Amino acid sequence: MQKVFGMRERLVLHNPHALFFKESITSYFAGKKSINKYDYFFDYLYSNNKKIKVLVDDSMLNRFSHGPLNFLKNSTIDFYAWVLLNRLNPFKFKIYKSASKLNHNDLIFTFLYGSFVFDNFILNEDKCKLFNDFKNTRAVKIVHFSHYGYTTQNEIDNIILSKFDIIVSENNLIINSNYFNRLFNSHFKNFILLPFVPNKKFTNINHFINRKNKVLSTGSNTYKMRNKYFIEHFGHDKLQPMRNLLIDNQNKLKNYIDFMTNNLYANELNNSKKISTNILLLFKKKLAYLVGDFYRFLHLLYIYIFNPNINTKKNENEYYKIDIVKKYNEYKMFIVPEEVIDLPAIGFVEGMACGSAYIGLRNSMYKDIGMIDKEHYIGYDGTIEDLIEKISYYQRHDDELRKIANKGYEFVSNNLNVDSIMTNFFNSLQNFTSKSNYI
Repeated sequence: MQKVFGMRERLVLHNPHALFFKESITSYFAGKKSINKYDYFFDYLYSNNKKIKVLVDDSMLNRFSHGPLNFLKNSTIDFYAWVLLNRLNPFKFKIYKSASKLNHNDLIFTFLYGSFVFDNFILNEDKCKLFNDFKNTRAVKIVHFSHYGYTTQNEIDNIILSKFDIIVSENNLIINSNYFNRLFNSHFKNFILLPFVPNKKFTNINHFINRKNKVLSTGSNTYKMRNKYFIEHFGHDKLQPMRNLLIDNQNKLKNYIDFMTNNLYANELNNSKKISTNILLLFKKKLAYLVGDFYRFLHLLYIYIFNPNINTKKNENEYYKIDIVKKYNEYKMFIVPEEVIDLPAIGFVEGMACGSAYIGLRNSMYKDIGMIDKEHYIGYDGTIEDLIEKISYYQRHDDELRKIANKGYEFVSNNLNVDSIMTNFFNSLQNFTSKSNYI
């Protein structure tokens, strides 16, 4: 535990307010769902550290101000706006403005997507400074490769120049992903596994015998890929092609699967048009911009002082309004197809935590974290035919299915909890820095 404590104190979070931790400024005021699947990581540090080191720079796109104050381009203002929104203690953070100012005892943790990669990436002056800043730092650089599929050749060149020391992901992409290795050509050697952790709300509240003897299909079809390397490699533009294939075969699968899969791309497109129209009307004049900024500031102060529920979303689509915990507890089996770039969906640990048997690819992304086919989950080969065969078999063999669901639930509870995952993560960091003479 002493090792873990020392590594915790050395960790520096790069732009924690950008996208992946807690409620983001842009998502909140746009009325959209934030990406909260890594909150456990931030919450662990926040609960266990007296001070949290943060590296705050201008590489992220989420801005607090959209009006006259935007000319300041002050990343510190953006950060503290996020602190207010999430009701965090502003005195608990120590801010650094440049990676090159950190020393060899520091460990920078950053996300590839949100600072180095976007689906609408523009290489501007701030981005060039970011790459150089990371290249010149003496700190150990840890990068989480979530959403790396959006990466283009221009980004690849600059990511390599940034000289990251360690890649973090839910699957060992260096060993297990041909696509990753095609993009990065073995430039990265060091990897630490960081599996998903289900939120505490995902619980087993319904006896197995009372559940529907069918499969629940969940997950969102995200944005179509525009990366030419992705399209050339896979021959299509879909990040989760199996989700599309299931929807296309609904009639064929109606006796086996109930669908809750959501086409996020279409919903986001409609929402963005609606939001853009509202913004255009709201900020038509410069005075309106100033009023808008002032309103946003007062709104954040109100949230921070009076602690209202900040999770209410005016523009949230129907998929996110469903009680997903209740849904998982209604079914004996579920499926949430993986990303074709060799990454799992967070839904697989959420459904297993609710006591439902998971159907997933027979793949190393599960084997590497200790999951065994036919013991903790139901593996299939990625085809509709094999999926039907597996579902049909377990619909007729309820005792076997119940054992898999129970074993899967126990596996997530015992192995994919915050304390276990974070302890393993920091111990892995300790081993890496010791072998690499970083301390």
